[in-house]
Amino acid sequence: MMINQHIIRLCLAVTLFTSVVCPPSAHAQDKEKKPTVLQRRVAGQTVRYWLDRYGRGTPMDRVQAAAVLTTVEGTCPCQMMMHASRDVDPAVRHWGAIGLVKIPERYRKHAVARLTDMLEDPSPIVRVTAAQSLCRLNQPEAAVASLVKTLSDGDDATRVRAAVALGRIGEHARPAIPALRAALKDKYRYVVRNAEHALNNLGIKDP
Repeated sequence: MMINQHIIRLCLAVTLFTSVVCPPSAHAQDKEKKPTVLQRRVAGQTVRYWLDRYGRGTPMDRVQAAAVLTTVEGTCPCQMMMHASRDVDPAVRHWGAIGLVKIPERYRKHAVARLTDMLEDPSPIVRVTAAQSLCRLNQPEAAVASLVKTLSDGDDATRVRAAVALGRIGEHARPAIPALRAALKDKYRYVVRNAEHALNNLGIKDP
């Protein structure tokens, strides 16, 4: 009986010692402290804060929140970016198109479908951004066709944006070479300059 009591005391002592002297491993502590997606901090605030700010409804809040949330490390909030891509404000839709690139992989087909629809957006800025995002998702066909159309349509600023976008998408822009050559004769010198840059990126040094 005495031996059993001694063993019990010894086990209790060992348990107490290991709990006090041997704290959880650093890995276990990191796992416990790992923040949830909503607790992640970006631009000095949590993701939850920016989602709440987006939901307040004022144009400035929505634009700022959508812009900040595209910079979240890892994946962007899927539902919010989908909502932003349909906002009445083209500035918010612009950031929504950027954020759709970063939503979780399992929702990628929905992002591609939404971005494809955005190629028909009434705002040329949104159309160009959607095209660039589709190229980042390796869906260049419709995107490049949209940029080629924009390169010959619209006002000076719109054509410049299309030329800049074609210069940023690398090899995806190769089908646009004839349109980029034609843009070298554009009346606006910044269109010409960016068309030259896009052609140079494709290895065409003497367009």
